[in-house]
Amino acid sequence: MSITAQSVVKRAASILKDKTGVRWPADELVEWLIDFERELAVFRPDAYAVVESVALVAGFQQSLPATCARLIDIPSNGSGTRLPISKVERAELDASAPGWRAMTASAVIKHFMHDTRTPLKFEVYPPAVATTPVDVEFSKYPTPLTVPAPGSDYSSVTGNLTAPDLYANAAVDYVLYRAFSKDSELTVNADRAARAYKAFALAAGIKMPRERADATKAE
Repeated sequence: MSITAQSVVKRAASILKDKTGVRWPADELVEWLIDFERELAVFRPDAYAVVESVALVAGFQQSLPATCARLIDIPSNGSGTRLPISKVERAELDASAPGWRAMTASAVIKHFMHDTRTPLKFEVYPPAVATTPVDVEFSKYPTPLTVPAPGSDYSSVTGNLTAPDLYANAAVDYVLYRAFSKDSELTVNADRAARAYKAFALAAGIKMPRERADATKAE
């Protein structure tokens, strides 16, 4: 079940007591909803995880799809007996098989290498025959919502969020955080913004800095 953008904006506007969009028009709320999906994608890439077949180009150097925000895994070959593919470190392969980059190309991939410094690139062993398919698990960029005309109310909002429906409450809390931040020079709204962000993080399963520090100490 999809989360409709209108349902999130309507709930947020109702909590803000501004359903006609006087102080917080719907176009602002939708822009913050787009920001919510971006924020969620950073902290919870699994929320946008997909598995797609990717056709490799000839050789060992490969590129991830343009829709990929973050690589999660390349678990298997995409045809035949779909043999598994394991991740290895390039330094280990260089040490054990220095000439691997010039090996005979194969339609069966055994290993892949990925360096976070070049996040949209990866390498395969052995070098691939062109069009060899592999299954790639990655976090996909959320589809941006359409922002309604300036000054609109919630009834003009269209479209669905990319995030699964279990993040509906997190979406509302994030929009409230941004709305209260608009008037954060008022102490009461600064406090509301902080509480709303904490509620968003809790609903999304994101550890706040203090929680991360406590978890590290516990280990």
